[in-house]
Amino acid sequence: MSSTALLGVLALAVLTGVYVFLSHAPVVDIPACQGMSLSFMIQGVLPKFVGGRDDKLGTVTALWKCASLYQEQHSNFVVSSFALVYVSLQTFAIPGPLVLSILSGALYPFFYANLLVAVCATTGASLCFLLSHYLGRNLALRLLPDMLASFKAKIADNRSNLFYYMLFLRLTPLLPNWFVNVASPLVDVPFGIFVAATFIGIHVSQLQGFSMICLYTIRG
Repeated sequence: MSSTALLGVLALAVLTGVYVFLSHAPVVDIPACQGMSLSFMIQGVLPKFVGGRDDKLGTVTALWKCASLYQEQHSNFVVSSFALVYVSLQTFAIPGPLVLSILSGALYPFFYANLLVAVCATTGASLCFLLSHYLGRNLALRLLPDMLASFKAKIADNRSNLFYYMLFLRLTPLLPNWFVNVASPLVDVPFGIFVAATFIGIHVSQLQGFSMICLYTIRG
């Protein structure tokens, strides 16, 4: 089996596991939770031309209305589901973590939400790094040759201060996070530097309010 095929099988297995976990959620009679699912969240962030709704705020609001009521009875299941879904989506570069980051700000106290997102995002990004290194190289080189070549040149130019450059990438929208996760192992970014810059960068970004900015809008 090729590395690309193995990667696909692994992604399917993990997402199936997430589906099974969520399908065994404790049953409650909450009208706001009707229609809530993993596919609902993913479609909410995808653009319309690929079949999505392109409605991040509406998706966050709907999820918050459900989760805020649901966690009154099953708080442990809510936080476990949040972490599992966040890490799984981040690991396979699937859209959705941004919605969860915003949702965390509406569900939990600021510093708890900040730490939760930083840990989940760093874990998912690290797993994505490892998958790209061991299984995703051929696929990434085939699909992203120009972006990888440009990124490799930037890494070479900043090799002497690599940690600060990686931190800069996490603090700015210069490159998509999913691309940094996938490309870093392919241009010889050390794993330790990647993890440290990711955790600190995401933590600082959250403190600055990048992912919590919609909290007050949602709560009115």
